[in-house]
Amino acid sequence: MKTRRAWHYVTLDATGTLIRLAESPGQTYLRFWEAASDQSFSSSRRAALAAALTSQFPAEFSFQSRLRPNFGSNGVATSAFSWWRELVLNLMKRVGVADCIKVNAEQSERFTNQLYAHFARPEAWKVFDDVRPTLEKLQTSGVSIGVISNFDERLEPLLIELGLRSFFNVVTTSFGQPQMKPHASIFYSTFQKLQHEDGDVKTSKFLHVGDHLIKDYEAAKAVGANALLICRSCQEAKPLEMLDRIETLQQILL
Repeated sequence: MKTRRAWHYVTLDATGTLIRLAESPGQTYLRFWEAASDQSFSSSRRAALAAALTSQFPAEFSFQSRLRPNFGSNGVATSAFSWWRELVLNLMKRVGVADCIKVNAEQSERFTNQLYAHFARPEAWKVFDDVRPTLEKLQTSGVSIGVISNFDERLEPLLIELGLRSFFNVVTTSFGQPQMKPHASIFYSTFQKLQHEDGDVKTSKFLHVGDHLIKDYEAAKAVGANALLICRSCQEAKPLEMLDRIETLQQILL
C-alpha cells in the first residue's frame, strides 16, 4: 500500500487495537483468588506473584492453544469457559500460587466462574482514546466496519457494554469460526458479510488494522487486502514500510 485513500470497508482487531485490559492478568487473577479463597499475600509477595503470572501467561496460553485450539471451539461448544478454567488453574499452579483444585474444589469453582464473568464486563477493559473518534468518522463517511478477532463468545456482548457495538456491521470471533487468525477463512467470511454482494470477495477494497504482525498484517495481505499494523506496544519481527505502520487509529483517516 503506497498511499492512504478512502476505504470501502475497514476491519479491525479487538484486543490491542480497540481495547486493552484495565490491569495485568496477574493482578486480576490474584485479586479474585484472594477474594474466593482463604489465602492472602503481603504487598511484596502479591507484586511478585502478579508479575510471575503475567510473564508466564503467554507460554500457558500457547500450550493450551496447541492442546485445544481456538479456545476449545469444536462447532458445538457455546462457551470457552472450560478452556480458560484449565488455563488459569494450570497457570496458578505453575507459578506457585496454589494448586487450586487440591486446596479447595469449591473455592476453585467460585474463583474461575467469577474471573470468567469479570472479563465479560466493561470494567475489565479500557477503550483506547482514539477508537470512538475514528469509528465515528468512518461511520459518518459511509464506511462499512467489521471486527475480526481471536476471541471467544464474550466479545460481542462486551462491545455492547462498552458502547462500541453499534459502529460495526459485522463482529467475527474465531470462536464462532472453524479457524483462528491468521487463517484466510476468517477474513473471507467477514469480508463476504461486509461486502453484501454476490460473487467473489473484492479483497482490494478492504483495509484490515491490527497489532499482530503475522495474525493481522501479514494474514490480511496474504488474502489480497490492504493492511496496517498499529504499533501501540507491538514489536515487529521485521521492518515494514513506514506507510504500513501507524501509532494511532486515527491515522487511517489521513
